[in-house]
Amino acid sequence: MRKLLIFILSIFCLFSCSPENSSNEDPNIPSNQAPTAPQLIYPDDNSLCINQDIEFSWNEVNDPDGDKVKYIIEISNNRSFSDIFKTESTTSLSININFPKGQAYYWRLYSMDIMDNKSTYSNAYAFYVEGEAANNHIPFKAKLIAPGNNSNAISGTTILLNWESSDIDDDTLTYDIYFGTDGNLNLIKKDLEQNNLEVDIETNKKYYWIVNCSDGKSTSLGDRWTFSTK
Repeated sequence: MRKLLIFILSIFCLFSCSPENSSNEDPNIPSNQAPTAPQLIYPDDNSLCINQDIEFSWNEVNDPDGDKVKYIIEISNNRSFSDIFKTESTTSLSININFPKGQAYYWRLYSMDIMDNKSTYSNAYAFYVEGEAANNHIPFKAKLIAPGNNSNAISGTTILLNWESSDIDDDTLTYDIYFGTDGNLNLIKKDLEQNNLEVDIETNKKYYWIVNCSDGKSTSLGDRWTFSTK
């Protein structure tokens, strides 16, 4: 009987001293939050860089929890960042990267705290690395304005396609527009001088479109964008 009493008391003490269930944690304690998105400083959007060694710089971000932050920079040959040319990580507010000459690039940045919480991406900026005795620079790829890529539930019988582009030499740009509902897009407008085009659409369709930019001497091939109708 005495042994049974000791056993019961031991079990009682065990449960009394056990840590509280995680479900009883204070719900008012905030979870760790991601840092804010960085703001790009240099190179500025549509910059012409003379040197191959470029020092990228950006503003310091704020972390709501005061965590240490690192910055991840992504460099691409296209605005969609579908093909990443280089990725670098640093805890400083600048980094030096070497580039091949005579090409256009696009860069963006995000921040990450020690808990691996990521910020949203910064804006993406375009820049061109000067080539050898270049008389003409290829235009930057078209930048999507509207409709947003992968937009859905778009209604109506027409839609205004809108984009923008720029050229280091300030050449006049013209645009070739490819549009369709499958991978084989049709050239629907050639040498368009304005940066928008209204097209007819039908219900329950997925559309694709591409804008190629030309300065009369060279052409940049655009990214493929898409939207869906309801």
